[in-house]
Amino acid sequence: MNTLFELVESTAETATGLRNVPLQTSIQNGVLILAIGVDTLTWASSPENGGPLDGVKKINADIFAKDVCAEMMLEHGGFNEAPEAGKWLDCMIQNAADRGSAALEWGKKGRDF
Repeated sequence: MNTLFELVESTAETATGLRNVPLQTSIQNGVLILAIGVDTLTWASSPENGGPLDGVKKINADIFAKDVCAEMMLEHGGFNEAPEAGKWLDCMIQNAADRGSAALEWGKKGRDF
């Protein structure tokens, strides 16, 4: 069975079937990849599916996904402020460390290296 990321790299005919795939992460060729189908993203945004958007009719999943993607890279608060995706990634990095990632080696005083 092909992974989501292998399917995305394949032909356009195959890629059109990926609009409903669930949120997935993978490491491919040294790159951390986060993917979700645009229809899944739209579906997940509704409160009945755990999302924050109540009373809003989403009429175009492609445009909505593009807008969400732009928000992920938007910098709030000035030049030195990390984009939203960067803040989320910092949180995930900290969570991995807090949960004892085997890839990390701590100094003699705990986190002081």
